[in-house]
Parts: sequence; C-alpha cells; structure tokens
Amino acid sequence: MVAYMKKELPLLAVIITVILFFIFFSLPNSRGAKDEHMLFILSQDENIQYPYLKKILTPKDNLISTIRNFVGYGHYYYGYPFYVSSALSILPVRVFTGSESSNLTQLNLYLLRQIVSVTPLLLSIGVMVYLQTKFQSTIKSIILFLFIAFLPWIFKYNLWFWHPDALAALGIVLTIFFLEKDNFKFGKFFLFAAVTCGFVIATKVIGVFFFLAIMTYLIMGLIKKTVGFKKLLSMAFTFLIIMIAVMILLNPLLLVERTRRDIIDVQKNQYFYVTKGWENDDLYETGINAWLPYLNDWFVYPQYLGLLLLLLVLGCFFGNHKLTNVLILAWIIPYSAYLIYFVAIKPYQYWLPIAIPFFSSAINLMPNEVFEKGGWKNLSNKRNIHILALSIIQIITIVILTYSNVVEDWNIWSKTMDKEPLLLACNSTPENTNVGEMVFLNEDYWYLVESFDNRISPNSYGYQAMKGPYKIVSFSNYGEKAWKCMSEDAAIFSAAKHAKYLKIDYPHYVVYGPDDNEIK
Repeated sequence: MVAYMKKELPLLAVIITVILFFIFFSLPNSRGAKDEHMLFILSQDENIQYPYLKKILTPKDNLISTIRNFVGYGHYYYGYPFYVSSALSILPVRVFTGSESSNLTQLNLYLLRQIVSVTPLLLSIGVMVYLQTKFQSTIKSIILFLFIAFLPWIFKYNLWFWHPDALAALGIVLTIFFLEKDNFKFGKFFLFAAVTCGFVIATKVIGVFFFLAIMTYLIMGLIKKTVGFKKLLSMAFTFLIIMIAVMILLNPLLLVERTRRDIIDVQKNQYFYVTKGWENDDLYETGINAWLPYLNDWFVYPQYLGLLLLLLVLGCFFGNHKLTNVLILAWIIPYSAYLIYFVAIKPYQYWLPIAIPFFSSAINLMPNEVFEKGGWKNLSNKRNIHILALSIIQIITIVILTYSNVVEDWNIWSKTMDKEPLLLACNSTPENTNVGEMVFLNEDYWYLVESFDNRISPNSYGYQAMKGPYKIVSFSNYGEKAWKCMSEDAAIFSAAKHAKYLKIDYPHYVVYGPDDNEIK
C-alpha cells in the first residue's frame, strides 16, 4: 500500500496543484462583468462573443427551431466546438433561472472563463508534464508544472479571457499524448489522435499545422517496421478520414452550402486581417525580429528560447521521451513559421498551443536521480558529471525565471483585480474631451487629475486627487485631464493605481503619484 501511494504521489501532487490554480483564478474571474455594459468596457473580445452565445441559448417556438438556433451560432471566426462547449458550460444557469439567466452576466462569464479557458489550459499543462516526466518524480513534475503555469502570458490567459485557444492547446497536447501512447502500433490510440486532431481543426484551423507531426510519425513507423507498408497506408488513410469526419461532425453547418460559403468568407477575411493587419499596413511587420520583443515580454528572454530549442532537439535523440520531443518539434516548426513569417498582428494567445509543449522541454535530459536522496552523489560516482552539470544549470535557470515570472504575474493579477474597482471609482470618460478646450471642475466633486508632458524625454506623468474649483486644458502632447470620481477616497485610490500601473507598463516614464513623489 505504501509503495502504491509513493508511486501515485506525483500524479496526486499535480492534481492538487491543478485544483489550487483553478481556485486561485476563481477570484478574479468572478469580477469585471456585473452587467453587459461593464463587460463591454473592461473585457477583450468577450463582449463580442457573449451576445452570440446568448442567442443560441434562447429558446424558440418549437423544438426544431430551438435546435436550429442552437447550431446556427453565427460567429464564424471560431469553430462550433468553442460555442457548444461554452453553451453547455452555462446551460444549467439557463435551465434553473430561465430568461433571467441573460441578466446573470457575471455568473455566466465566471463559468465560461473557468470551464472553457482555465480548465483546458491547466489540463494541457498537466498532460505535457506527464509526457515529459511520466509522473516518476514528484518534485520534477511540480517544478515543470509551475514553470509553465507561471509564464506571464500563460498566467494572463487565465484572467478575464474566455477564448478558444486553450481548447485548441488541449487538443494538440492530447494528439501528442495519443501518438506517444500508440508508440507505432497504429492501433486505437492512433485513431484517438485522429479524433483530437480533427477537434483542433474544428475549433481553430491551426490544427492543419499538425501535418508535419503526423507525417513524421508515419515515416518513423515505416523505418521501425512495426507494421507492414500496406497497413501503414491503410491506417494513414483512416486517420485522414476520421480527422475530416470529426471536423465536419463538430461543424455541421459545413454541410449547408449557403452557411459553408459564409464560413469560408469569414475565414478568408480573417486571414487577410491577420496577415496584413487591422489598420495601416505600415504598422505591422513580420519576421523573427518583429516577434522577438513580444516573445520576450510574454514568455522569457530570447536567449533562453534558444536554450530550450537546443534541449528540445537533444531530447529527440537522448533521454526517455524521444518520441514526445520529436512530435513537439514537428508540431511547432510549421505553426511557429506561419506565425513568424505570415501573421502581422501580435496577439499573445496565438502562441499558446506552441508555448505549452515547447516549454515542457525545460527539464529534458534531467534524470530523476537529481531529485532523489543521494542522487547527485550517485551521478558523480557514475562519472555522469556532464549530466549533473546540465541538470544544475537547468534547475538554477528555471528557479530564477520562475521567480522573475511570479513577480510579473503578481503585477498582472493586481492589475486585473483593480480593474473593476477603478471603473467604479471614477467616470470612464474625462471631463475634457476636446483638444485645447478649457474646462472648469465643479467644487462639489472630487476628480482624478492626470497631468502629462510628452514634449520632453522621458515622458512625464502625474496623478492627483483634486476637488474643484479648478480649471484644466489638454493638448495633443501636454496638459491635464480630469475624471469625476465618486468620493475623495475613490479619487485617491484611482490616482495611486493609475500611477502604479503606468510605471509598470512604461518603466522609462517619469511618473508621480498622488503624494507628489516619483514612483521608482
């Protein structure tokens, strides 16, 4: 019994970690959507998707019309699996509250964020941790899980972001999982991989970039001669048929000619904007140099990305998880090349299905003995000094990066937690909206006053809580703006938070808080 518990301890530790993260994200995700107006002001994309979801959950006059309405979701930028999983997430609210459910915006968004975004993301990390550790070491498994989960923009995805990318990431890692489980037998797990790959394509078209991983797996199977050539061709064809069938089954509107044309037109327009940019083409660039600053801000330093790539490549030839690393590499090569050289806009969530598998290579070539009692001594005695040295470097780097990321995550967390109180503290529209217009502040109210001067370098900003009478004017690059607040405390709170977060976002700016002291 003790031996069994010891064997299952890593799995139990990861499950507990997943649950703790789920609870941790519950607090911010239960805010910021008291009504649809607040959702419109504070949210990113959620306010666009939410009306479509409400529409498909609105009953019609008869059962046939209700089913047709449930399937005809209308927002064809994402696949139907995103909307049907979202609808099922809040369906109990609709069943128990009836038409009143449309007014329960905060409850609905909480469920959508936690079930459709947070849960599949945490499961994706858990699956990759299993593939790279087989849950043989508790410490190793937890270190890898925390390292991936605390990457700033993986962490940020869990906050106020109801989006399909976590579902796509889960589908990708499950496809890798099933192929690794199949291990060139070309049996049921190979077909399960076809199902999950079809799910990814049905959810977001990015699943098509898994083609190289499938081709690589087939070629490796041919080289290993685990099955005959005829069976290999038969299974490859079966994989393709199942993948396409799942894609159509999960997007039944593709069978309706008129709707299929609409879906294709939407996807064509989306491709144009993604590759050309939303506004002025000159604002958008592609290529590795255009992306590196973003990857640096979102994840880790470019130098460490190079080290991870080296560890991933080495993991394809050495260690106990060669197939996993080969599949990861074959997945990220075509998709990352597409993002780098074709995608002009820079949304961080596009990299999510790459980041989770890619960063799992952080512990490649690190033996479990490193985390066992007397393990370092045993490695030294075996003259595996190079492995021991590499493991030490990996551990130190992961610890340093995780600490740095946690600091950044705390800023992201704090900013998210303050968004709703800031919105309620003061008006969202300034008193002076016209350039050069002088406005007199009423003596009966407290205001958040922002003074700015962008004529100098570095730019200077100051935030104060002030009560009228006072006159302000703002020009394009200097002046003052004011927002009416609910009270003196609300104005002070708002001034302090705006100063803090501006300094975090733009550390090179000179920023003064409401106490007239410069924020360092």
